[in-house]
Amino acid sequence: MRVTSLFLFVIANAGCGEHFLHAIDDTAELYDSRQGLVIEPASLDFGPIAVGDSAAATLHIINDSDEDLAVESVFLDRKGPHFDLDPRPNGTLRAGSAWEVTMTFTPQEPGELANWIHVDTRTLSTNSAVVGHGVDNSR
Repeated sequence: MRVTSLFLFVIANAGCGEHFLHAIDDTAELYDSRQGLVIEPASLDFGPIAVGDSAAATLHIINDSDEDLAVESVFLDRKGPHFDLDPRPNGTLRAGSAWEVTMTFTPQEPGELANWIHVDTRTLSTNSAVVGHGVDNSR
């Protein structure tokens, strides 16, 4: 989408990602901030898992841009015993390539448990929600 304007700079949140409108001379371009760096799946639900048992799923960190990305960190929002991410890569994610990581859910208590995976580069960042439900089978 192109917009003609001399001094135009808009930041809007459309509910499904931030969108930025950048002024360049007398033309502006609309960019989706999520383009270029993607985690698939976008969210992960392990469902019910017995307390103390584990389930694992594969996630892909994808660079779908035309440029290499310098990944500075891959981390979980909350530290704790329920979720683990391995490996936690950093370095150069080549254009058009992906890293594979394993998310493990091992509930230590009953109830819904949630976390976020974050990937930060020098120019982009993205995240993905993970959730699981610890089930007490001792009753």
